[in-house]
Amino acid sequence: MLKIQPFGIKNFRSFDENGIFLDEIKKINIFIGKNNSGKSTLLRFLKYFAQHSKKLSDFPHSIEEEHRRNGKPISITLMLTHEELGFSNFNRLNNILPNPFICDYFFRNNKIQINENILKNIDTVTLIKMQKQYSGAPQATLIKAVIDNISNHVERNYRNIFNNVIYIPHFRVVNKNDSTSNDLFEIDGSNIISKMFEMQNPSIGQEFQKEQFIKIQKFVRELLKLNTLEIEIPHTKDNIFINMHNNRLPLESFGTGIHQLVILCSALVMNENKIVCIEEPEIHLHPELQRKFLDFLIEETNNIYFISTHSNVFVDFHNDLKINHVLYDGISTKIEQVNSSDNIYEVLNDLGYKNSDLLQSNGIIWVEGPSDRIYLNKWLSIVAPELEEGLHYTIMFYGGKLLSHLTLQIKESHKINGSFFENDLIELLKINRNAYVFIDRDGQTTKASLNRTKKRIKGEIGNSNWITKGREVENYLTENTINKWLETKDKTTGIFVNNINYKIEDSISKVNTNIKYNLNKSKYSKEIIEYIDNVDLDILDLRKNINLLIAKIKQWNK
Repeated sequence: MLKIQPFGIKNFRSFDENGIFLDEIKKINIFIGKNNSGKSTLLRFLKYFAQHSKKLSDFPHSIEEEHRRNGKPISITLMLTHEELGFSNFNRLNNILPNPFICDYFFRNNKIQINENILKNIDTVTLIKMQKQYSGAPQATLIKAVIDNISNHVERNYRNIFNNVIYIPHFRVVNKNDSTSNDLFEIDGSNIISKMFEMQNPSIGQEFQKEQFIKIQKFVRELLKLNTLEIEIPHTKDNIFINMHNNRLPLESFGTGIHQLVILCSALVMNENKIVCIEEPEIHLHPELQRKFLDFLIEETNNIYFISTHSNVFVDFHNDLKINHVLYDGISTKIEQVNSSDNIYEVLNDLGYKNSDLLQSNGIIWVEGPSDRIYLNKWLSIVAPELEEGLHYTIMFYGGKLLSHLTLQIKESHKINGSFFENDLIELLKINRNAYVFIDRDGQTTKASLNRTKKRIKGEIGNSNWITKGREVENYLTENTINKWLETKDKTTGIFVNNINYKIEDSISKVNTNIKYNLNKSKYSKEIIEYIDNVDLDILDLRKNINLLIAKIKQWNK
């Protein structure tokens, strides 16, 4: 798998002499910010460097590629370690060169050259030790040897990597092109059809190309939700055909978004172990298609991506994804890593989004209070540990009797005498259109009628509700769980029995009068969940409803 070590760039376009530095480079690196903030500057640097890597004396080749103000040469900043450079045996070197240490390299005479000033203060003792490795060479020769060692490392580990850059611009079309050259710095859709034809009909020994073709076809099937769909490239190599429902249609028949995705994904399957720079992939793509494209990059490709975007869809905290906020202060571009909610809100503000423009959670589960949230999260974590609160769903409280002031219907406002008279019920769906309500049944028996408010809510929300089979949420706690918990408490004098028509506080008080459950629900519920296992979900209708809720959450997150 391709890996890139931390690097920075100085004195290129809007990057000034302080430059930008990228560490913790991940599989997908998102650059997001306002127009003209410098999002594309990094991508263009990598593109130009790849184009001129064989003859660096030509880089940069126009004034537009240089920084517009200071006239200093473009340099690349690298973070290196002693181990990488073979210095790990020289303990005294740590006093001169931090580990890791950062050096600037500039382009001269078709080579990447180190700024030698960083090595001029190596002390004599260290030099003597190092001279032994270099057969007693003079100090000047030794320093040159060290510099050459570093330069050789740069050549091996950076120049060769940055030579494998593919650049995908904003404008992408499928064109007929009989050339099958692999020397691609820029992909705009040309050469796609010819290459796909080769993949569809591979030569002997190139059967792996057929697997690539099948991977593209699988993606298009998922995109169009047709498992029997087939892609076909005719012998004329002038189009991509989709066979579905006994119809043979050209790709452009499916609209610009589908067209764009097939181009992008085909190009990325054809090019493996590359650095891929993509300008604004969201162009022509509906948010759902953007999410599918992001999933495709993560799951089906092995490239490293640098993506500039204005889309909030790519603001997603995923293990393989790093979000960078690009800022321009009128003088130079800075890049900050997004790793907190404050950063995220700054990005959304930069993009011009208002709260009314965004559904800030994919769905909300409404519960009565904090203990309900604690139990629900525990049950969800047992069955679907991949779901994260705050990302895939959010839990909010409606507070018992306050439910009578809420509604799951959207009603029209009515203008009376020049002012708006709003419905006196608070409309939860205006907070988030994906809603689920968890309600205690209450009542003395399982046959007791629901009160008027709960009946109304159940009718409004449809099948997105869960009314407990027992009297309250705590009746889903097994006797095994509660008895394990009670064993840790003083003054427990008997065995807990869970009667689904009793409040749990009453059942607990029969065996331990010292515990007032309702007065410390949050505290006790956090203790109790430590004794809940998968087997404890097989009580009443708990497992059934947890699975239904998980299916609902996953539907919200499609």
